[in-house]
Amino acid sequence: MYADMKPEMASCIGKFIARAQRANWVIGGAMTDVKGDRSKSPSAQADPDLYVHVTRRTKEGLYIKGAKAHQTGCVNSHWLLFMPTVRLGPEERAYAIACAVPVDQPGLTLL
Repeated sequence: MYADMKPEMASCIGKFIARAQRANWVIGGAMTDVKGDRSKSPSAQADPDLYVHVTRRTKEGLYIKGAKAHQTGCVNSHWLLFMPTVRLGPEERAYAIACAVPVDQPGLTLL
């Protein structure tokens, strides 16, 4: 289904999966949002960093910022797979990001 919508991205995802399998990487799922005020959507939070979001897009790639919680096993993973876990509206385009980030990426902090 995704390949029908975004074939170029489906190809990238397939290549990443094949590379991960060859390298025997451990990939941790960074899914749980910090949430802040649960009565508000991500874009309505007092602190925008309570949810992972895109802060900048360049030809080199995307820059993301934000927090996730309760990521058991991430400290011994090679990559983290970030994804939103709440329904997002059109005004929350910046929060609609799913991506893989290496755990040794500069700027990534695990607490």
